[in-house]
Amino acid sequence: MIPEFSQVILAVDLPDKLLQKGDVGVVVQSFEEGNGYAVEFFKLDGSTFTEATVSANQILIAGKNHLLHVRELV
Repeated sequence: MIPEFSQVILAVDLPDKLLQKGDVGVVVQSFEEGNGYAVEFFKLDGSTFTEATVSANQILIAGKNHLLHVRELV
């Protein structure tokens, strides 16, 4: 189970939410004994961009060997 407030990396595109593989978010809630998560995605100014409910296999726990990357929202 991924703890709440952990940074995670999206492993798949979620076009309906305008999210792309590699986007970084924060777990705000877990569901179904860790099989699903509510993840909040932020813009660089700290405001919420969107929230998505994802399955455990759609996210990875962010670690010290990951590098952030910025993209422009379209």
